[in-house]
Amino acid sequence: MEELPQINDPVRRRLILDEAYYEHYDLQTYKEANHPFHAVLALESENWYNHSIMKTRLERYFELEVGNYGIGLEELLSLPRFYVEEIFRIVTDLKAKKTKSTASSAEELEKQLREFGGKP
Repeated sequence: MEELPQINDPVRRRLILDEAYYEHYDLQTYKEANHPFHAVLALESENWYNHSIMKTRLERYFELEVGNYGIGLEELLSLPRFYVEEIFRIVTDLKAKKTKSTASSAEELEKQLREFGGKP
């Protein structure tokens, strides 16, 4: 890595170091590198939240409606990963069984309706 010139202005020094960092680790996309404020933007490649376990847990908590089973969000997030994954697996299985029983109940109702001479 090449040596940087002595710069007494801390703002300019920080901008130059940041730019060198981004270039060295190839963090900028073409669009980001051509943006007029690229040195101070939050880059997509540095956005840890979109790929984090926390985001995945939050999405699954609300998607599976885990709160309906008496487990609060704060409680879930305080548990170790193994327990959280096991809770998600159990809730997924319960929802699948419920969906299957709902489908079989609908089929049973249609069958009874046909027996009584109605049309499904």
